[in-house]
Amino acid sequence: MEITISKKLQTRDSVKSIVCKASGLYESSIVMYLDLSNSMMSSKSLTILKTLDWNCLKELNVSHNKIQRVDGDFLLKMPLLQRLNLSFNALESIPTFISKKRELSLSSLALEGNRISNVKDIKKLYPLSKCLKRISFQGHGDESACTICTNLNYYRLVQETLPNLIILDYGLFPTHASLLQQCKKDLDSIDEKITEISKWKKSMDESEGQEVSSLKF
Repeated sequence: MEITISKKLQTRDSVKSIVCKASGLYESSIVMYLDLSNSMMSSKSLTILKTLDWNCLKELNVSHNKIQRVDGDFLLKMPLLQRLNLSFNALESIPTFISKKRELSLSSLALEGNRISNVKDIKKLYPLSKCLKRISFQGHGDESACTICTNLNYYRLVQETLPNLIILDYGLFPTHASLLQQCKKDLDSIDEKITEISKWKKSMDESEGQEVSSLKF
């Protein structure tokens, strides 16, 4: 079941009435995709979602709103959520996601277009280290990039915190495992070349030895 909300959600009550109406019509517990983008949502209005059960929700789009903060227990009512789009809001820090001894299933997180400036915030993503495969702090234009993207420690902290990450900022990101695999391939290739050079040198030495023997006779 998919629900797209196009009406402007200007107040806490309007958010509650529309979401509850959607819940009444479709049963929030069976909704798999919820689009609340461009609905003027704030941090307070976002908390309304936690009052409902979203047991089947797999994708939530709350991009292009006015959200400044996301509560740490936000995902607890969304146990199957895989894709969360928080891009183009007013977030000043990366949300802290609480798992409460339950493995999270979030595999994709969009954060570009926010005001995230502290690169050490990346460590807050550790609870997602096993499941997160895609994350974005910048899109295809410079105007969408978070300040942390220009920090020299950006890539290092991302790699250390999210070892299973595959896609960073919409491009392939080498994980530790893939780097080791690539290094092994490179070393194997170097070994092969060294072996070829050794054979060639041995062949040249033998040829020179035969030429010297011929001259002696």
